[in-house]
Amino acid sequence: MERISAGVETSVLHKAVQAKDYDRIREIIENDEEDIDYVNILGLTPLMSAAEIGDPETVKLLLGLGARKDAFTLSMKTALMFAAAKGNVEAVKRLVEGGADIHAADKGGVSVLHHAVDSENTEVITVLVKAGCRVEQRDMSNGWTPLLRCAATLGRVDVARTLVHLGADVNAGDFSGTTALMLATNHGNVKLVRYLLTAGADKTITTKHGKTAYDFALANRNESLKKLLDHNAPPPDELTAKPAAKASA
Repeated sequence: MERISAGVETSVLHKAVQAKDYDRIREIIENDEEDIDYVNILGLTPLMSAAEIGDPETVKLLLGLGARKDAFTLSMKTALMFAAAKGNVEAVKRLVEGGADIHAADKGGVSVLHHAVDSENTEVITVLVKAGCRVEQRDMSNGWTPLLRCAATLGRVDVARTLVHLGADVNAGDFSGTTALMLATNHGNVKLVRYLLTAGADKTITTKHGKTAYDFALANRNESLKKLLDHNAPPPDELTAKPAAKASA
């Protein structure tokens, strides 16, 4: 990947990108009015701007005209990361088709797929994993996989389910041995805890400090989660099963 030097103000090309003025974009580049990878005051190239606003036609146009697909900001974020973080499915598809680096990570080791998790867009996540993104890639700060990031932040069940269906290890732990089940428990996310248990999460796993998911529920005084995570608790489906109707006399 190549770092581009920054300009001092918003360029005419950036303005054309924001306006989705495709003819003007082509005119600027073909007439050499401005560099196709001009970095504005926000540190973004025109391709990054197009990816962030979710304009797949401009993304395709800029790539076709020679934009550097893997240029990055000072924090090492690429156009694909911007598109993924915003949940811009079509822009993500155009960048992947154009050869953008799906394995890139920013300064914190946060991968393209991690950014997609933040968008809560399961279609983007699916597109990226099917394109080859590693579902078990870890960030450098906490050792979070995308599933761990999901459990630690927004905690969306549909996102977690998508990641598990795409091959995520439901029992993977971070650098401290904390699993998705523990993170969801710590955040009091009953729905996610219930899903993770049905997906095979092991409630007997301990962190490097010897804590189980039940210990997190105990520390937070969460009775619902204590009931789910108790060693002798039945599977979640049994806990929520409706009692059989009584036979009429």
